[in-house]
Amino acid sequence: MDKLKPHYGYGVSGDRFWPRPALVKQILIGLERSESLCLFGPRRTGKSSLLRECARLLREDADFTVIEINGEGMDAVASLFNQIVASLPNNNFTGFKARIDQLKMPERMYELIDIWRGKGRAGGEDAKLVTRHWASVAQAITQSIPDMESRPVLFIDELTYLCENLYDNTGRSEEVTRLLAMLREWRGEGMGMVIASSIGIRQYLRKIGVSRNHLTGCNPIHVGPLDPANARMMLAALARQEGLDWWDESIAQAVMDQSTDLLPACLQFAFKYVVAARDDARDDIEGPPFNALTIDAIFKDRIRPNFEHEFFRQFDERFGEYETVEQDAAREMFRCIVRSTRSSRSRSYDDLYDAVEGALGQEKTDAVDLSDLIRALEDDGFLIDRREQDQIAFASRLVEAWWLTRDHRRKRRRD
Repeated sequence: MDKLKPHYGYGVSGDRFWPRPALVKQILIGLERSESLCLFGPRRTGKSSLLRECARLLREDADFTVIEINGEGMDAVASLFNQIVASLPNNNFTGFKARIDQLKMPERMYELIDIWRGKGRAGGEDAKLVTRHWASVAQAITQSIPDMESRPVLFIDELTYLCENLYDNTGRSEEVTRLLAMLREWRGEGMGMVIASSIGIRQYLRKIGVSRNHLTGCNPIHVGPLDPANARMMLAALARQEGLDWWDESIAQAVMDQSTDLLPACLQFAFKYVVAARDDARDDIEGPPFNALTIDAIFKDRIRPNFEHEFFRQFDERFGEYETVEQDAAREMFRCIVRSTRSSRSRSYDDLYDAVEGALGQEKTDAVDLSDLIRALEDDGFLIDRREQDQIAFASRLVEAWWLTRDHRRKRRRD
């Protein structure tokens, strides 16, 4: 990609999406194999952009019907059905409508189906009506999936927010259970599904008393940082787009050296501040040259206090949701990983178990399902389970930096 438009803080696709071919390929091949996929982790790691780009590419294939859902703004299941019905192509809608017409529902429900089809929305009393009859609508969709001429693929961004909003709106965890059971049933009938969330869903479901078994069969995908060569090319593409004749390899290397991690959002954020600082200093003829030392100061004064604070706050809030005994176990696992002599800073499950047992004792260790805890920490973006290598590591250098800062604060307080 020769040029890239700068952006930060929202999902993009097309010419604003920096290519991540390995991840895109993994998602598309998984969908072609009828797999369901989960992308979990903190905000600003690129999950939403991956969803949008994969949806854009699938729309070019007549064999797929693409449905995109953003759960962050949804607080009723009517909105979910609304977008699904509006997204169905005519050949798929025909079978669904035939099944709907066979159901015994109030006349207003049939009117709402036509309203959704015309891109309209249902609110107020209509939304309550849909809630009372959503089992019938869900069943009609389930029965229609095997007969659809173009296979439906559902991209759900911020699934946890959808669950959270639904629970807050109804006060009933049973409604969240029904939603997840419905999605699982659709997957079982052949609907492709890619789920993403910036809040760990397993922890949230446990918090409201909902079984996490409904997520069974969703293969996790880790959205990690760019490799150094790719990161350098991304910075060069940003500089070409902005026409920066002063940008060179030494500046790019200094930015990469100072960046805590090479996530696209990290590089976009750093690029923005470095360009702004260069513009501020452009007229200062007597000032020092714009070099690695200058960039070091920019990171220290502007970038780290803003960018890292945003991520560290997320990690603090997420970690605070765990029970006390789970936090104790997680701390020992983090410390065990930090002590690793492997270049990847990773440890085996047995090493982590031994570390937790040695620090907390057998009784407390037995009180925690470490396998389940690791899966939750993976959802929350703390750890990555490299199953093929039997190694568990920090999900990113940002997590490691957060933990080292946090652990040092705890040690100072203890001292």
